[in-house]
Amino acid sequence: MKTSAQEQIQRLNKIVSSIEQYLSISPEKLGTKPGPDQWSLLEIIEHLNLSYGLYRSRIDQLLLQLPDRSEPTESFASKGLKGWLIDFYKPKNGKRSYKMKTFKNLEPVAVKEQIDEQQQQNSFETFFDHMKHLKNSIRASRTKDCRKGKLDSAVGSMLRFTLPEAVEFNLNHMERHLIQMEETLKSI
Repeated sequence: MKTSAQEQIQRLNKIVSSIEQYLSISPEKLGTKPGPDQWSLLEIIEHLNLSYGLYRSRIDQLLLQLPDRSEPTESFASKGLKGWLIDFYKPKNGKRSYKMKTFKNLEPVAVKEQIDEQQQQNSFETFFDHMKHLKNSIRASRTKDCRKGKLDSAVGSMLRFTLPEAVEFNLNHMERHLIQMEETLKSI
């Protein structure tokens, strides 16, 4: 995997634009599940909020610890098993290559009967706040020596990422769920 901060920001902007399209959907429709054991649109947003929430403080801590660089970094590379995993997780040709079981702590808790405009607004505001944070973190990473530190992934210390790897993994994760949201919208 080789990418640049600029490429990551472009992908992030596309994700944000895609999610903005869901702002006008009614709370009832946002809370409708397409079938048993499937998530509603709002549950997908909630899941994205929960998963990025795990990374947010870890990213902040790592940015404080990383030494500054005299020249901005133009690109980042990940090789080996982590590079393969990050690339494998990325959607291919507009499709998720496989489904993954969600960890219990990342399962959304939105209940259709409890969804109202305020919950909808709060979920989207949290998401957009997380994305603003992620964009600022990507920008900050350009002037840091990202090779000098790692953060735990959502699965814990058994998988540790450099900051650009964590960003790439999160972007791939969000892109997978954008596909899920499109599929959900078509079926409700």
